[in-house]
Amino acid sequence: MVDSTKAAAKKYHMIPKKEVLKKFGTSENGLGAEDAAKRLEKYGRNELRVEKKDPKWKKFLRQFSDALVIVLLLAALITAILKPADIDWMVIAAIVIITATIGYMQEEKAEEAIEKLKKMTAPKTMVIRGGKKRELKASELVPGDVIYMESGMIVPADGRVIEASSLKINESALTGESVPEDKSPEVQTEDAPLADRTNMVYMSTITERGNGLAVVTATGMDTEIGHIAGLIQQVERVDTPLQKKLKQLGKRLGIFILIACIVIFVMELARAMDILSLTKILELFETSVSLAVAAIPEGLPAVVTISLALGLKVMANRNVVVRKLPVVETLGSATVICTDKTGTLTTGVMTADVLYIDDTKIEIEGTGYSPKGHFIKGKKKIKPGKEGGAFEQVMLASALCADAVISEEKGKRKVLGDTTEGAIMVMAEKAGFDYEVLRKKYKRVDEKSFDSRRKMMSTVHDFKGTKVTYTKGAPESILKVCVRELRGNSRVELGEDRRKKLQQLTTDMARGGYRTLAFAMSKEGKIEEDMTFLGIVGIRDKVRPEAADAVKTTRRAGIRAIMITGDHRQTAATIGRELGIIKKDNEAINCADLDEMDEKQFKKVLRKVSVYARASPEHKVRIVKGLNEDGEIVAMTGDGVNDAPALKMADIGVAMGITGTDVTKEASDMIITDDNYSSIVAAVEEGRGIYDNIRKVILFLLSCNMSEITFMLVAILAGFPVPLLALQILWINLVTDSFPALALDTEPKEPGLMKRKPRDPQESVITKDMMISIIISAIIITAGTLFMFWYTLPRGIVHARTMALTTMVMFQMWTAIAYRSTTHTMSEIGWFSNPRLLGAIALSIVLMLPILYIPQAQAVFGTVGLSGFEWLEIIIISALGLIVIEVWEWINRHKLHYGTT
Repeated sequence: MVDSTKAAAKKYHMIPKKEVLKKFGTSENGLGAEDAAKRLEKYGRNELRVEKKDPKWKKFLRQFSDALVIVLLLAALITAILKPADIDWMVIAAIVIITATIGYMQEEKAEEAIEKLKKMTAPKTMVIRGGKKRELKASELVPGDVIYMESGMIVPADGRVIEASSLKINESALTGESVPEDKSPEVQTEDAPLADRTNMVYMSTITERGNGLAVVTATGMDTEIGHIAGLIQQVERVDTPLQKKLKQLGKRLGIFILIACIVIFVMELARAMDILSLTKILELFETSVSLAVAAIPEGLPAVVTISLALGLKVMANRNVVVRKLPVVETLGSATVICTDKTGTLTTGVMTADVLYIDDTKIEIEGTGYSPKGHFIKGKKKIKPGKEGGAFEQVMLASALCADAVISEEKGKRKVLGDTTEGAIMVMAEKAGFDYEVLRKKYKRVDEKSFDSRRKMMSTVHDFKGTKVTYTKGAPESILKVCVRELRGNSRVELGEDRRKKLQQLTTDMARGGYRTLAFAMSKEGKIEEDMTFLGIVGIRDKVRPEAADAVKTTRRAGIRAIMITGDHRQTAATIGRELGIIKKDNEAINCADLDEMDEKQFKKVLRKVSVYARASPEHKVRIVKGLNEDGEIVAMTGDGVNDAPALKMADIGVAMGITGTDVTKEASDMIITDDNYSSIVAAVEEGRGIYDNIRKVILFLLSCNMSEITFMLVAILAGFPVPLLALQILWINLVTDSFPALALDTEPKEPGLMKRKPRDPQESVITKDMMISIIISAIIITAGTLFMFWYTLPRGIVHARTMALTTMVMFQMWTAIAYRSTTHTMSEIGWFSNPRLLGAIALSIVLMLPILYIPQAQAVFGTVGLSGFEWLEIIIISALGLIVIEVWEWINRHKLHYGTT
């Protein structure tokens, strides 16, 4: 009886309405109560299913899957088994748990897109059952039900139109088109894309005008919006480039650590074979644990996370709200920005832009529904009140031959009714014609409503006893009912040549991306016959003034701009050319053509075409996925429900804060609060700056850790006792290192940041030059610290370890200063230009004092107090670290950009 398969659902637009009704076992009188109940049991409720989420315990355990965390946990576990009273394993375990908790709290910000979709669906609807109209919960609708739609109603399910009277549906949230679609029962072609299926209605779209009936063809997850919900659920979030690189680094470090620990353990075991005992084995194991702790940058994940978080405040000041921390650096490395047209590159509001009267072109300033704007003829502003003739009559027609009204809420104007009518009413307001005053003055006495067959609307008004008719509609339809034209203040015959010229003008305007509307009038009270032609207005969704400059900036930054829209190809190509996204029309394509291509052809097109028209949610996802597979880092912007799956698929999804739907915002990674395309460019700049500083942090922390393990290895291989205890190394890594690392993130952005090309996505997180710097740091720090350990060893192992610990800390403070800039020396950037770093260094040194001079802390950390002279020795030796790195940067400064030049 009902073929509810996906394939069948796509064909209802090409089947006559009688066959559709028969296919669903229903009629224009609707279903009976008993039949409807059976179908509800069979097909389920008309609701969107929520994706089953992982339980909280599973999310928490997932935080322990990192390679470095596993190594630390194993070290803590073995130490706890062998020496349960030892404080070392407790400290290590506590650190791991704290880090895992932070990660878990981030992940707990669960996606709410499906819940928002559910809220969008109509709670109640009007349905025909048993031949009677009745109100019903939308969730109880079933395939075969006949629904009634009228102005203001939310469409409760997908359906095939069987009756329509001036029915217009706003489908912008689903298709991306800002103009409401005229609906009729007429059969459409098989290959008609979703946006052109004028005999179909879809769940969660809004009825703007007229009324009609439709037979329900799909409910719940089988609807188009349900399909989008399914796409959101199916799309898997992939790691950002930095996450991937840090994971790779973690695995390599983990392997290196295990090999190093095993080698040292075996060597020490062989050396101590003659005095081997359980106590000695435990000591050797402790040595291996110390090495592991020295090599693992425990603070790196936390510091990088906090570093990203610190950038959020700066981003917020530039109208960017970041929902997920890792995407900050991803946007900075974006190579492609895919953007929707409506509401993102354009205002999202239909605006009367140009008027043709009596062979004269009049440009209309202003955007949106603001009544401010001048009329420009040639290059001069005109005074609308003095124009008279056809100009005055077009303005009267725009105000009177319309049913829409304009309301204002919280300082923002919006149109209640047909948005095309709203555009011409605002045009009339700009000319000083107040539609409210005019409608009261010139009462409507008769009308002929718009329908999709005539493509016209007419109203008759009483002008002090004279009946005047105004008609507006499609130019080709208006011309058919006109016999003359108002030129100046005279009515002249509308000859065949003149008709052809006006038809050609309409065609040219359409090619230029305009929707055209013509006007006519009659002072004899006649309706749609023997009328006088007045003029043609061009309406379009205007480009945002700042969008073109933003596109130029992204191009200078080496970022490719791609527009993906549900609008017609010609309109999309026109906007693309105006913005500079494309130069020729052949750089734009209809997405229906993509369906006929294999993957090889598709990839070839993907590299050349930058404007995609008539795009469905599936097309957007395919385009983003294809770009990802080509190695691009993709940012996808959008505002409609139809953008949500692609936003989630992209490396970073950017939603519009004002025009964006809740669904899109929840599927996004960041939100542009002012809907300004230039704010995306600002986010790119901030992302690049943040990534630069994160690299400085990585460089600093890895230099510190490499010097620690090198020092430990060299000392043990040289036959010295274990020079630093595991707890002492943890103290260095997590306390004294972390504050300077965080302060490095406050460095100003490097000059020329937005003139660089995006980073190579395949580039290693540690470049060749970075590795050289790390090695140089490790050598000088190891040499200096080992010297101090050897020099003071005769004073006792505890004293020598204290000297080594303090020397290591001071070396690392100087290293933090040296890595403030990767391209300039300290003398060039100024010693005091980053007071936060100086404060962090002072804090780190202050935190060292308690463990050196408080007896209880000395007992825990195995330290002793140092004299003032010993501190002076340490400062002099450790300052060599800064001097050596400064010399290296001076030598290398013309090429040292760590892969970012």
